Amino acid sequence: AFVYEEDESKAFTMWFFNDKTNPNDATSRDLGLLTGNHDVCHLHNFHKDAPGPEPDSFTECHPWKSNSCCAHKTVESAQKMKESYGAEYHWDRCGPLSPECERFFVEKSCFYECDP
Repeated sequence: AFVYEEDESKAFTMWFFNDKTNPNDATSRDLGLLTGNHDVCHLHNFHKDAPGPEPDSFTECHPWKSNSCCAHKTVESAQKMKESYGAEYHWDRCGPLSPECERFFVEKSCFYECDP
């Protein structure tokens, strides 16, 4: 589960714009949670065994393009991510979402699916 952290130096980010440097790695190291190589993907459904690069067509979760635990086919569109785990996990099951709210769920899904 996630915990809200007011001190941003101790918080993970769900989105970043430099696809070469994932800021969550530094946060994990600073908190003593990342030791050794970060070369294993820890989730099993729809995930690769080890993080690695994805093709240029990997655009929906672009921050993780150079080092991702998710395969392109898993996150190729917001619709694909929404439907991956079944209707009971659809983020709009209670009604239509604003574009901003839907973007939040896409970012959350990318973070969960792709971050090593």
